[in-house]
Parts: sequence; structure tokens; C-alpha cells
Amino acid sequence: MRAQTVDDQVVAFPLASNTQLLWYRKSVARRAGLELSRPLTWRELIAAAESARTTVQVQAAQYEGYTVWLNSLIEGAGGDILEPDSRPGRAMAQVVHGLATSSAGDPDLDSTTELETHERFFAGDAGFMVNWPYILHGPWRDDAAWDQDGLGWDRYPRSVSGRPARPPLADVGLAVADVSEHRRLAMKAARCLSTREHQIDFMLSYGWPSGLASVYDDPRIREAYPMADLLRTSLQSGAPRPETSNYWEVSSALQGVLWPPDQVDPQSTPREAQRAVDAALGVVIG
Repeated sequence: MRAQTVDDQVVAFPLASNTQLLWYRKSVARRAGLELSRPLTWRELIAAAESARTTVQVQAAQYEGYTVWLNSLIEGAGGDILEPDSRPGRAMAQVVHGLATSSAGDPDLDSTTELETHERFFAGDAGFMVNWPYILHGPWRDDAAWDQDGLGWDRYPRSVSGRPARPPLADVGLAVADVSEHRRLAMKAARCLSTREHQIDFMLSYGWPSGLASVYDDPRIREAYPMADLLRTSLQSGAPRPETSNYWEVSSALQGVLWPPDQVDPQSTPREAQRAVDAALGVVIG
């Protein structure tokens, strides 16, 4: 899948990939009159949550998960997180501002991580959530709150109407350095761990989706993950973080300017973010 590629060239053996879906409570979606037979935009999702008097849970604390959300929003609008002072950058800011200043935003939106959003959603305090599929398995799962019949899932929301969503994309790949003293053995181990059977075992045991597309056709995976086809599609259309050697400086710069969410101004904040990104990149290229 694309998480293991650079310029369409495979650079690592797939061990695990990850993407986010929109999770929702079916009863809340019905109450909001939400139409799920077509792709939703963030604006429509926020309006539906307001109508149902519930919240949309996102990861918006000042940490890497927030940058992941920002990246998907601007990519979904047709842009690049390295160029926030743009029409897609303003579309990104509009979604952030729109959720943060609406009743659909969590009162503690600026401190929510994957854990908090997971807990509030499964406790029944929220009707909608974007999160990774490992919430379904392992230590994340809370059988006392688990009700699969009441749980729904759908494609990640669109940033703007008319453009496909670019859900978050993460990856763990196995690469072997040319300078490795045991290159042959390392390559053999990487090939073994990335075989279809090992990928199936890894996904069932750890809750991380596989980076191997054929895994999603296996009956065991399809039983454990009824949304297997959607996961595969989302992984293939996801938005990776930008390819820059100074990514962590860029991420920190964006978090510094675009946080807290309720202070984001769709008109002025993208310009401030651009200056911060340019300064972060200047550490390398200046």
C-alpha cells in the first residue's frame, strides 16, 4: 500500500498500516437524520451532531495527533500542510474553527487525544468520533461498553464538498540499511514478518491494520473487522505526512500556531502558520 512507498517505489516491507474512520452510534445518526449513503463533509457532520445534541470527538490536544488531523483536513481540500497559506489551508482552518466554536465540539477539545476520544465515545458521551481501528481490539476494548449492534462506521469526512476525503495514514515498515552487518538475515526476517499469514496474525493480535492489501480478503480478518473493505480503501486513499527531513520541527510549528482550536481564525491563522512552517524548514534549507 502507499504507506510503504516513496515516489511510487516500494521502500519497506509492510508490517502494519493505520488509518482513521468515522465511528458513530447508530441511534444518534438516526436521531440526527444523517444521510450515510453518500460521503459526508465535516460541515454536515458538525451540523448533524448539533442537531442531535452530541459531540464529534477528534484528537485536538497540542501533540502529534492534532497535526495528523490538520494534515488530513488540508490534504482533503486539495492542499499540502507545508503550504497552509492557501485556499485549502483556509478550508482546514474553517473546519477546525467550526467544530471548536460549535456545540458539537467537546468542552475539553483542546486536551483530547486518542484515549480521551475513545473513552468518551464508548461511555456514550459522544455520538461521533474519528479514530484508528485499534479501538476495537486489545486493551482499548471495553466489553462493558461494547455494543457492536449499535456501532456504525463510515468513510472519513470530506474537508470540502466535491473532493474525496484523505483520511490519516500511518505506517510501520521494515527497511534494511545498506550498511547492515547482517543484511541477508535482516532481509530474510523482514520477508518472513511481512508474509500474508504473519500479517493476519499481527492484525488479529495487535489490532493494527495490515499494510498488505490481500489480507483484507481473509475470512478471519473479515470476521474480526466487518469494515475490512473500508479499511483497505481508506489505506489506499489516505494522506501521509509530508516528506521532509525536518518534519518534527514543522509539526511543532503548526501546533504552536493552530492551537488552541477555538482561537483559529480561517482568514489570518493560515498566514501565521505559513511563516511558522517556512521558519521550521529554514533550519534545514536556510
